[in-house]
Amino acid sequence: MKMILVLVCTVILSSGSCAFDKYYFIRIQNTSSETIRACGAYILPDTLLPKEQLYCSKILPGKSNVVQDHILNDYKLKRFETEKVTIFIIDEQVFQTVPWDTIRKYNMVLKRYELNREDYNNLQQKFSKAWALPYP
Repeated sequence: MKMILVLVCTVILSSGSCAFDKYYFIRIQNTSSETIRACGAYILPDTLLPKEQLYCSKILPGKSNVVQDHILNDYKLKRFETEKVTIFIIDEQVFQTVPWDTIRKYNMVLKRYELNREDYNNLQQKFSKAWALPYP
């Protein structure tokens, strides 16, 4: 019985090791006095916002929030190994009041960032694990 219990515990612990695999996120720090939205997508070589509205993290003034791997529909950022992620910053009022196709058509983006995996790693090393992309 003890042997079975040890075997079961070993299997559970070894299969649970994936919980310790690295998950990625991209933190945005809002240093402006306005509330913003941060959206992320793999869009290159296109440079416009995607036709389908993105999930955009709300970031209050003086606060930070993240664009996570599951928001990009890319768990553990596997595509991030070979592609760039584009982060769009959009004004909260625009996001709430202007239709997505109009935001896209007139490129109503305050700022955009393009990051590849190397950029991400360099920023992490330079600014520690708690680094953030600053806006503005």
